[in-house]
Amino acid sequence: MLSDKVLLAGTLFGATAPLIGLFAGLQIAPLAGNILLFSFVIASLLTGEAPGDFSTVATVLLWMVSIIVWGALFKLSGKLVAKRS
Repeated sequence: MLSDKVLLAGTLFGATAPLIGLFAGLQIAPLAGNILLFSFVIASLLTGEAPGDFSTVATVLLWMVSIIVWGALFKLSGKLVAKRS
């Protein structure tokens, strides 16, 4: 039951992380912005294209990648914490 809640929290975080990363990276901490926008940064490095130049389809796909990866990271960290306690 806890792992389902952790997965839900991770997917919600993954859905909002690119938006938070965009504003945090521009105004507060560029490193935090890069971490939160990691899927866009990696895609930009691989394609040589600026994230603002991505098509709408690419942006939506990268947003989905962010949701999946953050959900998986939250679930993995939840399992590790559950093992320790």
